[in-house]
Amino acid sequence: MNVLRLMKRLSRRRPAPLLAANRLLTSPSIRRIAHSLGFLPEDFESVHCIGDSHLRYFDWVARHALWLNTRYEIFMVPGATAMGMANPNSRTNALQSFSEYLAARKPVETVLTMLGEVDCGFVIWYRADKYGESPDSQLERSFFNYTEFLDNISALYGCRIIVSSIPLPTIIDGQDWGEVANLRKEVTASLRERTDLTIRYNDMLSEFCTQRGYEFLDFTSPTLDPETGVISQTFLENDPLDHHLSSKAIAPLIVERLRNLGFS
Repeated sequence: MNVLRLMKRLSRRRPAPLLAANRLLTSPSIRRIAHSLGFLPEDFESVHCIGDSHLRYFDWVARHALWLNTRYEIFMVPGATAMGMANPNSRTNALQSFSEYLAARKPVETVLTMLGEVDCGFVIWYRADKYGESPDSQLERSFFNYTEFLDNISALYGCRIIVSSIPLPTIIDGQDWGEVANLRKEVTASLRERTDLTIRYNDMLSEFCTQRGYEFLDFTSPTLDPETGVISQTFLENDPLDHHLSSKAIAPLIVERLRNLGFS
């Protein structure tokens, strides 16, 4: 049994050997030796992951799953919105941050994006109320800004585009405790309404990706409780103040879908 096969076997059992294996594989000297022996290509395929704080699920997967040929470069802008992808002066400055990050990493082979949770959970509803418009009109605006951003990346870098679905909302009706819930307390849309909007947005993204030849990573159905119509309790964080999903719970879904796209 060669060393890499042993590392794979160990990684299925305990996290410590897996993390040690990942550290070995990211060492340039170890990588060169493995390449000279014919075990591995000389370098990784880099996947540049950009998005909001929910990108932490991919960061967890990058560190806790064994990747022999792929390196995930994670660049998060907490609070980034799909709506803001047409606004160079947004509060988070996400558009400029993402643009500068990618420009500094030419050539760019693959870009994975994860945006939209803030939109579906807050921005769309807030702007609809503020401007006296329907949530549908704000949904269309957010979607247009996001997809134009994706097309611009494709045109600039000619790279592979992967779009992650928007995670389902977790903040329950009437919750005003926790930093994010407190900031969003002006929104009166119910959890079910926010969930339905997220599902619609993901359906639109899926169709758009099919039309453009981009790839879509969909986690909607597996994380939805069919009886309640909202997020399954299985995927919630133990901390009720944390509006993110559990990275550990959703990780197997992410790994499966990434491997189905050919990443290893």
